[in-house]
Amino acid sequence: MEEYLAGFSANVREIIEKFNLKAQIRHMAGKDVLLAVLEKFISPYINLTPEDREDPDGNHLPGLSNLSMGYGFEELIRKFNEENNEEAGEHFTPREVIELMTHLVFDPVRDRLPPVMTIYDPACGSGGRLTESQNFIFDANACFVKVLEPCPAAYISQ
Repeated sequence: MEEYLAGFSANVREIIEKFNLKAQIRHMAGKDVLLAVLEKFISPYINLTPEDREDPDGNHLPGLSNLSMGYGFEELIRKFNEENNEEAGEHFTPREVIELMTHLVFDPVRDRLPPVMTIYDPACGSGGRLTESQNFIFDANACFVKVLEPCPAAYISQ
């Protein structure tokens, strides 16, 4: 396993490290669920890439956008929180609300954005606010964005 994971590019190895993936793999192997999880991820009937593909039966599988990946991640957070008896919406803000919040923050200063901006979300979960803010700023052709991620889980959404 170590050799296989070491064979990825530097940016993928950085993600593996941020998510402490090696320890997660060992934990899942110890619980005898690793193979079942891997089979789901490598199934030719799901497409987790950004490109459109076809399954073995010729069915179209649309690519997975960053937004869709964020929704999936948020759903996992919701499910795990429900299992821990936490409020269903305690750690989830719908993307439509995030988009509204982004417009409320940036619309009034759209024409006066600085050339470089740092965005920080101290309650970052899936990185939705960071992604929406970055998209808004790029759409305004305003500036370079540096995203500070307070938690490793948000790292992958950049």
